[in-house]
Amino acid sequence: EVGGQNSCPPNKHSQHPPLPLSPHISFSHHFHTPSNTQMSELDELTKKVLDNKGVEGIIVINSLGIPIRSTFENRATVQYSAQIHSLMDKAYSVCRTMNVGDDLECFRVRTKQNEIIVTPVRDYMMITVQRMEEVATPQEVANKSTEEGATEEQ
Repeated sequence: EVGGQNSCPPNKHSQHPPLPLSPHISFSHHFHTPSNTQMSELDELTKKVLDNKGVEGIIVINSLGIPIRSTFENRATVQYSAQIHSLMDKAYSVCRTMNVGDDLECFRVRTKQNEIIVTPVRDYMMITVQRMEEVATPQEVANKSTEEGATEEQ
């Protein structure tokens, strides 16, 4: 049921209700489903991220790109999951090839309207989409740091 045990917490920034696990997704025996502890950790992290200003929604996908949690409508969830999973395969490959022994911690894609942040969390990837008008640009962050440094010196 929507808003029940198998769904993400409500997203105060989205007009859409949280979505349950998709009933047509079946998990086979060769990859594991999240344990109750893992799901509770993911739910807690999801709540924290959704509390940030500008966050439109979150999708958590497993290692095969299958969404296990989402605050988006089904169509957007499937589109983001497929595209991001494919992109992350390439990003991991580049990271391993260019920086042997290093691992990818975060991947960001910025457009004029949104920023998509992909973060590995245990055996999953958390895809966060936030509105750009709510996100400080690197220049704004640098300016703020400079202003704060000048204030502290006085």
